[in-house]
Amino acid sequence: MSLIIGVIFSISSPLQAQIKNIELKNEAQRQIAIGRYGEAIELLNKFITANPRLADGYNLRALCYEKRTQYEFAVYDYRNALKLPSDDKSITNNLARVIQVWYDQLYLKIEGHRREIAINPDKGINYLEIGKSYKHMGQWSLAEQWYDEFLKREEASADEIIRYSEILAKNGHIEKGEKILKIYVEKYPRDHRLWSRYGYFTLWLGKTKIAIEAFQTALEIRPFFLEAQDGLDQALGKGYTYSINDTSYNARKQSVEGPPKPPVPQEYPIDRYYRILKRNSKDDATRFLLIKELSNVGRFEEALQQLDILAPAHAESPDFQNLLTSITAQRDSIYYQNIEEIKTRFADNPNDKDDLLKLTSFYNKLSMFDESIAAFTRFFELNPNDDNLEIRYRFAETAAWNKNFDLAHEQSEYLLNKEPDNLDYQLLSAQLSAWTDSDLERGKGLIDNVLAKQPKNFFALITAGLLTVALKDFDAADSFLARSREVNPDANEINTLDLRITFEKLRFEENKLFEILDRARETVA
Repeated sequence: MSLIIGVIFSISSPLQAQIKNIELKNEAQRQIAIGRYGEAIELLNKFITANPRLADGYNLRALCYEKRTQYEFAVYDYRNALKLPSDDKSITNNLARVIQVWYDQLYLKIEGHRREIAINPDKGINYLEIGKSYKHMGQWSLAEQWYDEFLKREEASADEIIRYSEILAKNGHIEKGEKILKIYVEKYPRDHRLWSRYGYFTLWLGKTKIAIEAFQTALEIRPFFLEAQDGLDQALGKGYTYSINDTSYNARKQSVEGPPKPPVPQEYPIDRYYRILKRNSKDDATRFLLIKELSNVGRFEEALQQLDILAPAHAESPDFQNLLTSITAQRDSIYYQNIEEIKTRFADNPNDKDDLLKLTSFYNKLSMFDESIAAFTRFFELNPNDDNLEIRYRFAETAAWNKNFDLAHEQSEYLLNKEPDNLDYQLLSAQLSAWTDSDLERGKGLIDNVLAKQPKNFFALITAGLLTVALKDFDAADSFLARSREVNPDANEINTLDLRITFEKLRFEENKLFEILDRARETVA
């Protein structure tokens, strides 16, 4: 009898839970229908807790946030919904719609605060809000500039310094971040988050002892704080495990069992994950596994590229944040060590071209563009007649990445004069035209030539899109966007170009409207 009762309960309990979940979702939809979005969010919170792998819960909650104009939360939930299995094709459109609305509002917010600054340039909050807006849109360099202006005028809270440290880490300004965090851990000595961030910045600079003390302080204030615990493990070297093969055991085993059988051909995990993702680029779970495997074998740049693909949907998740922090810390530690070794050699022989290219490559990977430009400049001061075009090309690229466009243009023109048919040089010159909104027709001619010979060159397609949108040829820009998406659908540049086209279309229509109004006023006058 007890066995029968147990079986009945084992069947009825999941069924009851399922019925309750359906009731939660149905009631949430009823609340949405009558405009009671707050009540619907509370119900959907319970539904999502019980069903974290169902997309419709996130989609419905995002809709509620969107209706309440809480666009940041809406974007986060739509992205979560998009990464889960679902037949609902509207989720992609929902996400695109809310991003467009949100970004448009952020740009309007920026313009509003700019007007406030024109009235009162000493009020720090306007600079802070502009910086936060650019941070939301992932425009890290601009975000840093506006945060800097804010800090010149007001003292920041601990929360703002945490956000600022994320921006500095994105831009690779580690020394700058370490100095600021040192000031603020003294100002807020009981904030475990600041101590943890200070630990990472000092660790990335090779100041291991200070980093250990910082992580330990964070853990004393907040035991089991995962970010600090991971940092402490890295600082203590626990993240690396080495093993030695016992060859004597293998030799004994072989003498007893005879010669080993030929190994069965195996597919390495990285190759397997890449193969799976080639079939289904939306398989985020596999992409996370690929990132961990790439990190394990020291392929940090590839791992970070894969994280960039996941960022739109996962940037706020703990798994993403932990991976980003861990991989960046490991990569930076190795790169800084390589830089120090090459700098020592290069100081003894500043004419060594191989060391120059290696050193500047590591600098650029860490976004240390000023240091890279200084190394190139020093080389050409010592070798004014050197005609190595590869070095000049890397010099021009670095100057462009650092937004030193005059220097980049100077080197680009030198390269084109030497080899006018070189497609890499043509592409770089066209990119400079797109990035600076100058010589647009010349840049368009160069990029057309590149695409005639390399029709699937992704960066050439993106550049063509930027140039045509700047020339107000929106149909052509849309066409280049579509072609870019066919070549590399997961690249961040796709979203950037898409938003740029949307924004420029809106601005173009607004300008036309203003012109009509101006003509109307003139007629009335």
